Amino acid sequence: MAKIVTDMDAPVLEAVLENLSLAKSIDYQAEQILTCIAERIPEKVLDFFGKRLTSNEEENLGSGYDAVPIEFHSLRQPLSRIPEQAVDIISGWYDGEYGLFIHRGAKLLSNIFPDFPDQFKNKLLGLVRSANQEKQMIVMAVLRNYEGSPVTHDVCKELVKALDGDSRELNEINVILESTGVVHGEYGFMHAYKLKQEEIRPWLSDDDERVRAFAQRYITRLDAQIDWAKKQADEEIELRKFKYGTDEDASG
Repeated sequence: MAKIVTDMDAPVLEAVLENLSLAKSIDYQAEQILTCIAERIPEKVLDFFGKRLTSNEEENLGSGYDAVPIEFHSLRQPLSRIPEQAVDIISGWYDGEYGLFIHRGAKLLSNIFPDFPDQFKNKLLGLVRSANQEKQMIVMAVLRNYEGSPVTHDVCKELVKALDGDSRELNEINVILESTGVVHGEYGFMHAYKLKQEEIRPWLSDDDERVRAFAQRYITRLDAQIDWAKKQADEEIELRKFKYGTDEDASG
């Protein structure tokens, strides 16, 4: 297939991408074709996903239309070779709809760069330091897809430095850092929040006063979250004991 794609001229490639844009979802075979195209011209494949995300095909093809796969397999590698261009291209799709962008363009970037490589991180840092509010919103939307992972902390700290101390956007950093993904067990959230406290403690000795102050507020905020999570778990366990009895009750 790679040889076939290599031999295609520009009009034929455009026709292939146009046909694939009508697919309800990007299955294994479609991803293989896109991978071959991305090996040659990755920007074209990013434009292809941009058109899928901004088109009205979901209305035309029904609720089963998935513009972007939940995760990439072979396609991630060629697209990840152009981190700066990928951020620039996908940032161009932002139309001010922050909530939608989190699950569309920003999600696509996290699919391409799940490990948050240095080149990608440095590009995001550059957007934060630009002092452009829209670019900073784009960065926050991207970070929302990393479930509060410590790999995002350098960028989060830069946002804390860049944002006003009483801005609404600063609260978004709390949301980004608190995100846990899936937790397990009755006390899963409690343990997850305790871990997040430990992950943020190095910020308390940061050179920047704004970072130190944010970290202290965040740790205090997590104290309340931990208390709430423990209370919820305790009540759930007691309710289950009341409804089904203890192991001793069952054996007796």
